[in-house]
Amino acid sequence: MNIKLQERDLSLLKTILRYGVLSTKQITSLCFANIAQTTVLRRLRLLQEAGVLINCGHLSDGAKVWSISKLGCKMINEKPPFRFSNRNTHQHDVCLVNVRLALESMGLSDNWTSEFEMKRNVLVYNRQDRIIPDGVFVAELNGETHIIALELELHAKSHARYRNLFIDYTFKDAISLIWYVVKDESIIKPILKEWRGIEAEGKRWNHPQKIIFCIYNDLVKNKLDAKIMNDAGEFRTIESLINFEKPSQPLSTQTVENLENANTEIQNKNKDFGPLPKLKSKPLPPSTPPHQHQGDVVESTATWS
Repeated sequence: MNIKLQERDLSLLKTILRYGVLSTKQITSLCFANIAQTTVLRRLRLLQEAGVLINCGHLSDGAKVWSISKLGCKMINEKPPFRFSNRNTHQHDVCLVNVRLALESMGLSDNWTSEFEMKRNVLVYNRQDRIIPDGVFVAELNGETHIIALELELHAKSHARYRNLFIDYTFKDAISLIWYVVKDESIIKPILKEWRGIEAEGKRWNHPQKIIFCIYNDLVKNKLDAKIMNDAGEFRTIESLINFEKPSQPLSTQTVENLENANTEIQNKNKDFGPLPKLKSKPLPPSTPPHQHQGDVVESTATWS
């Protein structure tokens, strides 16, 4: 079927390529604001019949999931993605888009490098042996530039899987912060156990990486007010991390001083990640005092970084 692609159709194709896959609800929010969903679905079906979109499956609630086709990539003069769609990961992929959108709304993750882009830089024979995060991005947190590896966990994995992952991370010095977004608090326990286990065995001695956690629904709904927990059980809001005032005593964490040095580290030491895009300057919201949560902080000598 041949149809004339409108400017909004081309914008839609570019948006889907940017995020990998999108649900109908996400497409409506990003590309068809204030338009009835029945109208949106009618247009998406026409684009599917034209061969530029793929209806690649459904979510657990029955919502359709869409990806771009090779023809669609050709229509916007872009190369096809590393992977078009995996039916087994639709729920995870759509939730990951929600995480990205939440971070972008706070001025974070504009320079996001996806798992699929990173896999392009891994040799095929070695790909199965590499642990690659769901995304890597650069952000200013605690007044310092961090290269952050984000992991979205909707289901807990085995302890052995987490152990191997954290051992692998010890060889990725350019990554200064590992950010876990989890479905619920029960998933944090096995992750934290293996993280502390690796540390206790001395495999992380003098290593700059830190780990933080947040709950998926809290991040997506509350954004700046969402709570972040570090490995010592201390809580802060995302807003307090972005609008950071340096303490009188310097933090003990060694962090990446600038994006150019970080890119060099990645290329020389972590070739599986490949080069990251340049950090874009973006104004942050006006500084406000950090939110206080009574009873949240546990006794610890750990510092935030």
